[in-house]
Amino acid sequence: MRVKIRDIVDAFDCQTDETTVYLNRRTGVIVAISEMEFFAAREKKSLDGYPEWQRENIEIAREILDDEDKGEVYV
Repeated sequence: MRVKIRDIVDAFDCQTDETTVYLNRRTGVIVAISEMEFFAAREKKSLDGYPEWQRENIEIAREILDDEDKGEVYV
């Protein structure tokens, strides 16, 4: 999967102390996940109380946590 270096640089420019940027090496999608979203992902509770956009990020955070030791998908 090809990713424009400019897109990666732009994503890192938008990163804050409360967010971390990840690149999905399979899809080329760059995501920013907040500490709160990682907390929710670790809790593994129902996502019903979260808005749809945040549910997606929490699901991605779960994928990142599952991939953490392998590093096969997210960097």
